[in-house]
Amino acid sequence: MYGKTMGAYATPPPAATAMISYAQNCEDVLLERVFKDAATGFYIDIGAYHPTIGSVTKTFYDRGWSGINVEPGAVFDELVRERPRDTNVRAVVTDQEGQVDFVENQSDPGMSKVADGPGMADGEGQIVRVRAVTLDSLVARHASGREINFLKIDAEGSEAAIIRATDWSSIRPLVLVIEATAPWSNELVNQNWEPTLLASGFLRAYFDGINVFYVRAESKELLRHFQVPVNVLDGHVTFGQWHSSVTVEQLKTERSEIIAQRDRFSAASEAQRQKNAEIESRLAELTAAIGRAEAESQRLTGHAAALSKRLAREQKQAEAERKRLTAQADALSAQLEQQQRQAEAESQRLTDQAAAQYKQLEQERERAEEEGRRLTAHVDALSEQLEQERRSLASAASLAARYDRLVLELYDENGRGNTTNITPMESSMVSPASFEPPSSPAPGRLRSTVKKSALGVYKLLFRPFARPVMWRIRTFLLQPVHEKLDRSYEGLHHARSNEIEVLRHEQAQLAMSLENHARSDDIQALRQEQAQLAMSLENHARSDDIQALRQEQAQLVRSLEALALTIASNPPRER
Repeated sequence: MYGKTMGAYATPPPAATAMISYAQNCEDVLLERVFKDAATGFYIDIGAYHPTIGSVTKTFYDRGWSGINVEPGAVFDELVRERPRDTNVRAVVTDQEGQVDFVENQSDPGMSKVADGPGMADGEGQIVRVRAVTLDSLVARHASGREINFLKIDAEGSEAAIIRATDWSSIRPLVLVIEATAPWSNELVNQNWEPTLLASGFLRAYFDGINVFYVRAESKELLRHFQVPVNVLDGHVTFGQWHSSVTVEQLKTERSEIIAQRDRFSAASEAQRQKNAEIESRLAELTAAIGRAEAESQRLTGHAAALSKRLAREQKQAEAERKRLTAQADALSAQLEQQQRQAEAESQRLTDQAAAQYKQLEQERERAEEEGRRLTAHVDALSEQLEQERRSLASAASLAARYDRLVLELYDENGRGNTTNITPMESSMVSPASFEPPSSPAPGRLRSTVKKSALGVYKLLFRPFARPVMWRIRTFLLQPVHEKLDRSYEGLHHARSNEIEVLRHEQAQLAMSLENHARSDDIQALRQEQAQLAMSLENHARSDDIQALRQEQAQLVRSLEALALTIASNPPRER
């Protein structure tokens, strides 16, 4: 009937309007009498089908209630989408747990049911395998300990199996709503299962032509709500009536909008007609203007072609001039690079020459130092030898003088008999003019004894004093020689240092010469020519002819753009 378009009207109407009955036989109106003061509650709907169409629980869900919806058919997905607050179970409720065959009637989904036997689906629908649960297990799993306000059973022939398999002593809903007639008739078929309910403490309250309402015995005061049938005093409208009224209002609104659009279109058409007349007049003017513009465009096109040729010629000349100047600059750069390479080679040659001279000077300096060390060692050896000779001479002279004194003391003035064996020792070594040796020689034994005695006296008494004196004499005599050698070495070192400084000065001058050479007149001339080339190119690019050509070209472009804009904004009129 109207079920195919219900998705757009699932939202309930405002609370100020009358109650909308979504159930197929106003079952929700009778339940509203019983529970109108209950803000919250809990329900179980076995065979729930659609969340809106024919739903006994839709009104209560919109009020904030929740419950369990059991539906094995394909419409289960819509229940999940539109009833997120409910517990939605895809199964059939029967007298056993497991899997059963379910016949889903495609033409009339409300007639879908559990298959009675093989081949039952022929001509009726498609058989699918679904899960089967009992009412006791369903309540234990999803509603244990909760009070059930009402329980609705619409199982298309499975009501007897459900009722006989349920423990009604533990499941005690306030109201039971059970479909009790054969499909599409008013014939009651509750004879097989109603005695079970009555024996379980439920009271028959009302038969509405399709369903039988039962109230539990402990809540028999609810029977008063079922004394009269549903009537206009219940203040309700069916979902079909509400949907029709909404549709009519929508159509009225759409009609008003269409009329308003028609009026606006008429006014717009009149305005467009006047505008078309103005456009036709303007189009004639524009056609004439277009003719003039085309003639002007042809003239400007020819002039632009001439200017383009002239510009190409000027560009070709400028390119040739640029190539010539570039080639000249490349030649100058190559010449400069060659001069730089020559300067670098000359610098390397002078550097190598300076290094060789410096190495030669170092070798000469080392040879001079070696010669100085050799001379110093030779002088030291000569000095030591001279010192030894001087010490020997002084020792001998001292010993001789003492010997002479000893001889004089022992000399006998009365005769020469006592000193015949003693001769002056000094005469044996030195012959001073003031001393005359005795004429008679002394025996060799006495002379040897005296020599040994004199040598012992010398070593004991005179050597500690004679050596320092002779060392000072040696130093005094050799000092001029050392000073001369030092002066010679200093002069040689000074001369070599001067030569090294001269070489370094020459090297610095060579580096400065190379730097000045790198900045020579050829480089300056090359840079001047490059600057002149840049100025020539800039002056050429900014010449009066090119400026005039560019101005004319820009003017031509602007004229063509204006012409194109005029043609685009005024299309030709259809003839």
